[in-house]
Amino acid sequence: MTLTIEKLKTLLDYNPDTGGFTWLVPGKGRRKNTVGYVRKDGYRVINILGVPRYAHRIAWALTHGDWPDNTIDHINGDRSDNRISNLRDATCQENIQNIGGPNSNNKSGLLGAYWNASIGRWYSTIGHGHRTKYLGLFSSPSAANTAYLKAKDELHPTHRRLRDAQT
Repeated sequence: MTLTIEKLKTLLDYNPDTGGFTWLVPGKGRRKNTVGYVRKDGYRVINILGVPRYAHRIAWALTHGDWPDNTIDHINGDRSDNRISNLRDATCQENIQNIGGPNSNNKSGLLGAYWNASIGRWYSTIGHGHRTKYLGLFSSPSAANTAYLKAKDELHPTHRRLRDAQT
């Protein structure tokens, strides 16, 4: 069964300021309990008519009156923060550009700073348009990171939280 937005409106109340959901129960008004559960990966999921659904997609649909065309990106990186001001309809590429920190195997602990053991220097690269752009060799991880952030500002204007995560 396809879940329509009209059906959603009869089942759930969404508060766009808090990102919270409550069930609507006919004849009883609003239930006070928060709907759904947070999975291990941080996303809130709501079981509706026996099907688990992402709360951020439901929030978008209830607010905008249509299902999102793309991925819903949590601007601040908190997957359980479903306030409408924290959500944006983004392509997969835009969503990936909003990463909040380096991969767990990154030795520098800084985005865009990688160690090249064969030459004993730091280097930086950035992905853009299905290609990798080489940004240069650097004497320190912070210099490589600075080059990365500068390129990020130029090439990925939709990123939101890199500056906050780095400072």
